[in-house]
Formats: sequence, structure tokens, C-alpha cells
Amino acid sequence: MDILADLLSSRCFLCKGKGKFICPKCLSKFEPSIQKCIVCENFSENGVTHPLCKIANPNSPDVYLSLFEYNFIAAKVLKMSKYPPYYFYLLRFLILNYYPKLDSFSFFACPIPISANKMYEREFNQSEIITNALFDATGILEISILNRNRDSIPLYLLDKIQRKRELKNIFKINSLKFFADFFGYKNVLVVDDLKTTGETIFQAVSTLKKHGFNNISAFSLFTT
Repeated sequence: MDILADLLSSRCFLCKGKGKFICPKCLSKFEPSIQKCIVCENFSENGVTHPLCKIANPNSPDVYLSLFEYNFIAAKVLKMSKYPPYYFYLLRFLILNYYPKLDSFSFFACPIPISANKMYEREFNQSEIITNALFDATGILEISILNRNRDSIPLYLLDKIQRKRELKNIFKINSLKFFADFFGYKNVLVVDDLKTTGETIFQAVSTLKKHGFNNISAFSLFTT
């Protein structure tokens, strides 16, 4: 069955049971995230980074929000959206139905970029798919002002210290910063599909701060 047939069917993408896109049974297997401080990973109301944690890690975002814990059903969604047949509509479905409450007029959204090589291979970026869905759900403007300087080793092969070393200075600002400056945007929402150690987000925040963006929050669809 091809993607178009799946989209037009009344079958769940995950179990092939009855249900449009994701059936109620599969939806019940997603675990809503408990909002935590991204640095210490202890509970924090509304995902606010604790003041002492901000001092300990100056590259942490002011707020970090996520929708779901990364479990077996979340892993299946990411795998099905990342590899053929590329069911990335699953990501859109989850965002459009469970999107967080955001003040769409106070900041713009910046998806975490993938490398040029990966973009050539896939022809899409999962973080951009999520950011586009956030725009449809909340009206938050997307300005993709970050690029990757280079490819990185697959991060699942690395521990936390190795990831920090591998991702150091991985991002750079591109010419789209002109639009952020033109519209007077200084508040940024960094968007990713999955947060594990948080190092990707920390590196993005570091790059943005070096270019004058001081009020930075982050969002991911899934978190470990």
C-alpha cells in the first residue's frame, strides 16, 4: 500500500487497525511528558530552567517543553517518519492534536537543522515538519536561521561527554537572520523532534546567544 492510499484509508498507520492515522488504542500508549528543567531533569513547573541550573549551564534555554516521553510507540513513529515510506504525517498529526500552548506573537520558531548531505538523502527535515505543524496549530512564524557546519557521527553511538565534544560549534547563523532582525524578533523557540541529553539544544542556544538572541526557549515532540 502506498502513502496516498494510506492517507485516504481509515486504518491506523501504526497497527493497521480501525482509526484515522493513529487509532485510540495506539494513542493511549503515548506517555505525556512531565515538564522538567532541561539541565537537572528535576520537575519544573511549565518547563522553566531553574535559576541555579541557568548559572551552571549558560547555554540552557529559559524554558523547555515536550509533549511525550520517548517510549516504544514514540520510537516507532520516529522510525516510520524518518525512513521509507516516510510517514511524517504522523508527526503533524501529534502536533496538530496535542500542540502546547504558545504565545505565537512573542517569538519565532527555529527548527534544528540537519546536514546538507542528510537533507539531500531525505529531502526533508523532521524538525521542520514539526515546526510547520506548530505554525498551522498556533500561528508561530518559522525562520530557519541555523545551519549545520558539518556532518556528525550518529549521536546514538555516543555517550553524553562524546556528544558534547562532537556537537561543539556544530551550528552557524545564516542570512535568514535578516528577516528576524527586520521583524524585530529577539525571542526564539528552538524546535527538535527528540531530546535525549539536550546537547543539541544547548549548542543551538549557544550559537543564537552569540548573535544577540537572549530570550530562547526550546520544544521537542519527544523526550527521554
